[in-house]
Amino acid sequence: QVKSASPSRALRAIFLLRRLETDADSSNAIESALDHPIEAVRSSAAISLAGCGSPEQQGKVLERLPMLPFWLRVAVIHQLAEDSPTLQSFLEEAFRSGDSRQVLTALEFILSQNRVHTVGSVSHLIKNPNAEVRIKLFRALPLLLTEEEPAKLVSLGLLDTDWRVRVMAILASGKLRLSGLVPLLVEKLAACTQKIEASHLAQALANISPESRNRLEGFLNSDIPMARAVAASVLEEQLLRPNARGAR
Repeated sequence: QVKSASPSRALRAIFLLRRLETDADSSNAIESALDHPIEAVRSSAAISLAGCGSPEQQGKVLERLPMLPFWLRVAVIHQLAEDSPTLQSFLEEAFRSGDSRQVLTALEFILSQNRVHTVGSVSHLIKNPNAEVRIKLFRALPLLLTEEEPAKLVSLGLLDTDWRVRVMAILASGKLRLSGLVPLLVEKLAACTQKIEASHLAQALANISPESRNRLEGFLNSDIPMARAVAASVLEEQLLRPNARGAR
């Protein structure tokens, strides 16, 4: 029935077969639906195999990820167990390959899980021509265990030509409390002319350490209008927080 020309019959067959998760014949039958002419059937088969197929079948599904719609790529890897060797292998290979679709799928998965993952080297992705890859890379950086030092990666991100990438790198510096980057953040704030970016720079300096916060307070007497304004705004916001007094 999984090869039926009727989508409803094929989908029902996959649903029933998946309930027999320990049956190898069932998963083999589902695998045959990966080449069904109807996309909905192929999608159901891919999701089912990712959840109940053998490691080899899961691998076959993951090999097809670049050809799948984005929503389906994310749905497929969410079916894999968190400690699955197949999943870990996919993540490492995705980052190693540099393929934008694979990398974005891996990053979206990590962000949705909000868990730390070991991913190997990612420095080559900082020069990826796809800005979305660079944006999501720095957004997810606090959740990535990489071969490179985070401070080195962030320092390169702060030099990106796309302001959206720079903002994500700034956010990462604050979340990771990269005190070694404070002089660079101060320098960037002093030269920044874009309010959104300047505000994030000020927020990062306010959060990294008491010393970086003192550097931010120094901008209150600055003759640089933008830096003075965002410093005052961020510091005032912190003072108005209910736990601000205890935090200091």
